[in-house]
Amino acid sequence: MDVPPVSVSIKFNPPETRVKLLRLEVLIDQREALEDIGLERHLTQARRYAAMGREAALRATARWAREGDELRDPQWGYDVAQQTEERGKPPHKELNVDVAPKRRVRVDVVPGEVNVDVTLGSVHVEVPFDPVRVDLRGGWIERLRRGGVKV
Repeated sequence: MDVPPVSVSIKFNPPETRVKLLRLEVLIDQREALEDIGLERHLTQARRYAAMGREAALRATARWAREGDELRDPQWGYDVAQQTEERGKPPHKELNVDVAPKRRVRVDVVPGEVNVDVTLGSVHVEVPFDPVRVDLRGGWIERLRRGGVKV
């Protein structure tokens, strides 16, 4: 009897997992709330002060025109002393009590994602079959052949 050695071939492909994470984003916009308490952006401050400057220039021009008209026409009873007295009065100040800020901080959330890709693994096993040879001598072969066994 001749039995060949057994050989086994195993091929293994491991599974693969790929994880891709897109992070969550939180966007906070506090500009409006800060402007309510007086902490304005530079552009907003520039616009506000420009408007205040235009208004002050218009008021000064109107006051000078009025004073000039008063000095031009003495029949109205105004003189330089009265105008100086009016200019010397301090401006009326106002007190304002308010709740600040009036507008809320804007919070926007951009949701994140988790992407998972899975590649399945595999195992391939090969066991080649080599036939076993049996050499029967003598009468055994003829008996097997009569019995219908091919040798």
